[in-house]
Amino acid sequence: MQNKTLTQEILALAQGIHDYVIQMRRDFHKHPETGFVETRTSSVIADELKRLGLQVQTGIATTGVVGILDVHGASGTVAFRADMDALPITEENELEFKSQNEGVSHACGHDANMAMLLGAVKLMVQLKDKLKRRVKFIFQPCEEQHPGGAKLMVEQGVLNDVDEIYGLHIEPNIASGTFGLRAGATMAATDRIVITIIGKGGHASTPHLCVDPVVIAAEVILAIQTIHSRKVNPLSPCVISLCQISGGTTFNASRYCSRGNPGHSDYSLAQSKPIIPVRDFSVSDFRRDDLQRHSRQGQDYRYGKNPVQGIEIPDAAFDRGNY
Repeated sequence: MQNKTLTQEILALAQGIHDYVIQMRRDFHKHPETGFVETRTSSVIADELKRLGLQVQTGIATTGVVGILDVHGASGTVAFRADMDALPITEENELEFKSQNEGVSHACGHDANMAMLLGAVKLMVQLKDKLKRRVKFIFQPCEEQHPGGAKLMVEQGVLNDVDEIYGLHIEPNIASGTFGLRAGATMAATDRIVITIIGKGGHASTPHLCVDPVVIAAEVILAIQTIHSRKVNPLSPCVISLCQISGGTTFNASRYCSRGNPGHSDYSLAQSKPIIPVRDFSVSDFRRDDLQRHSRQGQDYRYGKNPVQGIEIPDAAFDRGNY
């Protein structure tokens, strides 16, 4: 009965901050900033955290922000994390809160992640007397690049006093009002490699006198795709994406050098080499039954009959695995 009452109180408070979360999300969406230059974003977040009465640390990993909610008699510290950076992509929508920064947009949804975490801050401040642990709110810069801000924040000690950490990311393939959970590893480790192929330049009319790196690069691209099918256990999810290739500067001559920048995402923790050890949480660690039960009690507000959805296929590669 006590848990049910607390759940109802949380849902009532959540309804009260509904407009606030939308307002913050639209503000972030309108003013996107790429990795490690989230200066306005971090300033807005820091101001909000101070206004809500938290201890605030800024300048972590360049533009990262941490808010701390002290709880009397706390037994340990739990952390919640959101990413802040946008992508170098031009927004084509015509909305009132369309990106005002040319060539930059929150195409990955970090605006929503930040707004949700600020909403959680506001909610927990109101529930402070009922909390049993000290709470740390981590706003991380530069998730989209590798290595990103997660590694730097960990190296600078943001987790030194943290017993547990949680984070979430919006997912367009999961219906609004539901949570996606998956037993075992969910996010991939990510690496970046650059391949440079050195050939011998010459004229396109005499290919026999050249060593064409573009042709070689084409074969390398195709051959790399067999790593998954011939070098990796077929039961181990693995993704290797080649996202950029350059070579040559004119239409009638072969260049001596071709360069490819594949983006490598490897879901097999045994094969990948994480920067720091990765904790492998299972759904049971998150007390899925409790989450199901408490969420169902709030189904009259925003959630459906089954608010927790299992994720069968792992999500994409993100640097938050560093936590």
